[in-house]
Amino acid sequence: MWKQSVGLVLMMVVSHTLADFCDYLGQMYKTGITFSSGDGCNTCTCMPNRKVECTQFPCYPGCQHLGRTYAPGDVFGKGDSCNTCTCLESGDIQCTDKKCFRDCMYMGVAYKSGSSFPKGDGCNRCTCMDTGDISCDQHSCLPYCQHNGKFYPAGKTFRSGDGCNDCTCLNDGTYTCTEFPCYPDCRYNNEFYVKGAVFDKGDNCNTCKCLTDGTVRCSEKMCHTPCNYKGAIYKSGQSFNPDTCNTCWCMVDGSISCTDLQCYPDCIYMGKTYKSGQHFNKGDNCNTCLCANTGDVRCTELICPAAPIA
Repeated sequence: MWKQSVGLVLMMVVSHTLADFCDYLGQMYKTGITFSSGDGCNTCTCMPNRKVECTQFPCYPGCQHLGRTYAPGDVFGKGDSCNTCTCLESGDIQCTDKKCFRDCMYMGVAYKSGSSFPKGDGCNRCTCMDTGDISCDQHSCLPYCQHNGKFYPAGKTFRSGDGCNDCTCLNDGTYTCTEFPCYPDCRYNNEFYVKGAVFDKGDNCNTCKCLTDGTVRCSEKMCHTPCNYKGAIYKSGQSFNPDTCNTCWCMVDGSISCTDLQCYPDCIYMGKTYKSGQHFNKGDNCNTCLCANTGDVRCTELICPAAPIA
């Protein structure tokens, strides 16, 4: 009796458990669970009646290129450094078909396709081809010298680079240089000048020269500086009148020296102008007048005889 009861209970539990699951492609899913349909884009749900309902979206495959997977619409490099590809919804790949040009490596330097550069023998040149190969001239070169990254043919004289010596390329590819002691450039008023340079001292009349030992030698001429008087410019040694009685001179150092006389006003008498202190006839042939330093005219008051009757 006890064994039968136990068996009945076990059968009821198993029956209840199976009703809560769905079988899909050999896999059991619990009621209410949503899972992948296996096609890469749709999902399925286990319903209470043990039925499986799945979405019916059209699935598009991805694209495989050089071991990588791309989704539809993805744009990626073709792998040749210049073309690109697009992953289509059909799973196909569409790529551009441009001609790619490769760089060239020559003596450790990279050159672009089509560029030309020295071969390094002093006379020939090379060209970087589209394929990445290098094509060079094959002319017979005269001996040459290489100095500071530049090439010079035999017999050519060039600067050594120290600012004072020269070198000459020899027929065996070596070069010989002069060995003069090099002196620094000259510095004057915070400006630098090369040896042998002649420049203005800064006073508009003397000049300086940068010597080979780095020193500066300047002339010592007396400079004539122009004078400025109330906005007017006068040359050294030139005289001018600042008023009616004084005189000024422009000195060589730009200063101005003037007389210091007291100036008196002129006198105006009967339409004529007379200087201060000047005597003149009154106009009646017997009296005289004086131009006072005040600008007034002072005349004698003599009674003049009548003019004879003709």
